[in-house]
Formats: sequence, C-alpha cells, structure tokens
Amino acid sequence: MQDNKNGQTIVGGLNRIFHCNHYNAFLQMTVSLSNNMSGCCPDKLLKDAVSPLIYYLKQQGYSQETLIREFNSCGFGLLQQLADNKWETQRSHYSEAICLQERPHKNCSFTTGYIQGITGKEVEEIACQIVGDKSDIFLISETPVDLNNYLLYEPIFSEVPKRFAFESCQSFDTTVDEDKIIDHFKQYPFFDIEKTTEDGLIDAFGVMLTRHFADYCNRISYETYFCMKEFGIPTEDAKELFIKAGLYCAFFTYGGIMESKEWYDTVAPMCHNREDWIHGMVAIVNTLGWGIWRIEQLHPEHTL
Repeated sequence: MQDNKNGQTIVGGLNRIFHCNHYNAFLQMTVSLSNNMSGCCPDKLLKDAVSPLIYYLKQQGYSQETLIREFNSCGFGLLQQLADNKWETQRSHYSEAICLQERPHKNCSFTTGYIQGITGKEVEEIACQIVGDKSDIFLISETPVDLNNYLLYEPIFSEVPKRFAFESCQSFDTTVDEDKIIDHFKQYPFFDIEKTTEDGLIDAFGVMLTRHFADYCNRISYETYFCMKEFGIPTEDAKELFIKAGLYCAFFTYGGIMESKEWYDTVAPMCHNREDWIHGMVAIVNTLGWGIWRIEQLHPEHTL
C-alpha cells in the first residue's frame, strides 16, 4: 500500500525516495572509499543494509513474487530466480550505473543484499556486466543471515510549513502554481508502485531513476561518514563527499527536467523570470518523497 503524507512516500511501511543513477553510483563509490579504514567494511555494509528492509516487507505480507515485481517497478532492473540457488539480473540499475574509483569490479552489492532479504541466506555475486559478463549472476549459499540485527524506526511526520507569502516584495512574488505542477507530474507511470517496465529500469528526464529506500541511503551514508571521521578524515572533507553526491544528482536530474518537453509544456508557461524557475523546480522536488521544501527568501543575485 502506498501512502503520501507530508512530502513522504510510504510503501509497505518504509520510506521511499526517488534517486537517479548519478547519485546512486557516486554514493556507492563514496562508501567504497572507506575500504581499508579501520572498522569500515564497505562491501558488507552496501550489501547488508538492504537485507533487513526486504525481510521487514516479508513480515508485512510481501510475497517473493511481489518483491521481485517491486524490484522492477522501482527501477532496480530485471530480477529472476533461475534455480533454487541461482538468481540473475539481465538488466540492472547498479551494474549499468557505473562510478568507480578503481578498475571495474563486481558492483551489484544492493542487488545481492536484496536477494539475501528474500532468501534469508548468504548471497554472492559471481558474474557482473561491469566486468564483461552477459548478466549478473548470484549464488545462494546454505548459510543463514541474521535479519533481526537492525532496528527500523517508524516514519516521523512533522507539520508541513505553509508557503511563504511574497506579496510584500514584488521580486519575491511568483505566478508559478505549485499544486498544478505537482498534480501534473504525479501522473507519470513511475509514481505508481504497481507499474512495471519491460527492462526494469526507469528512463526519465535523461537519467535512470530509482524509487529507493530512504533507510538504505541514510544508513550507508551515516555509517560511512562516522567511520571516516573516526579514522581521522577531517569532518569537512568527509561531508564534502556526500554533498558532491547530491550535487551530481541535482545537476543531471534537474537539468534533464528543465530541458524536457514536460517542463516546457507545463512549467515554463508559468515562468516570467529566472526566479520563477526556482519555484517550479521546488514544486517538482515536493513530489519526490524528500519531504516538503519551502522558499523562505529569494533575493535575485543575492540570497536563496
């Protein structure tokens, strides 16, 4: 069941959030940079962080068939079981969203952990498209994994702030109709968790989107950040890596949106100056599950 509340999208009791291939690939690379730092196990973290979430969905009544279908509809690729101990992805978001700090290597940690959550057993990726294989192949061992070792928190809903009134200053005022934009963009098929695609990928606005797990992104980000700090990486340097992931995401995703036919058909006619474009983009951000954004001040060339 899908519930949209206070700018959050809750599916199966978990917070879902749209992220593009640029963000997912750069974030995974950033986490991998912590390899060989004391106390950091990035490969294990990237895999194990998703398994409890899938196990939680099974506890909520999700069947294996539903979890495979949702892997597709969320843009992670085409997942199928070939045998009792063998799974495959012929198309995969993570094996096709490449951002590596070293030579190519097996890169489907998220998919590996997803299958672990379904099967309850240790999974190993033995073939990957990144290194030249025809598809990604995963083998299931007989070793069970502990999926009760991570505490999940209930989503917190705070009061949504009202839009600020800009009438007191003409330069703040806007003719952009946020509600109209939100209603329009939420008609896209990828907002429907039941809609699957032929290749299991969501190709939109020049990027490959995923309807990701906020808990996954948060866990791998914060555990790596604090691990880096403990190792001695300066705080600002550690922060900058995760800020860069957001920057790349915004540059490509927002840029693609603002070049799209949908933008020029729906949003651009409402825009009479450059500042209106900011109001238009904030409206679209408020459809992505990241919460609610509000523009409090907008002084052209000075303050946002």
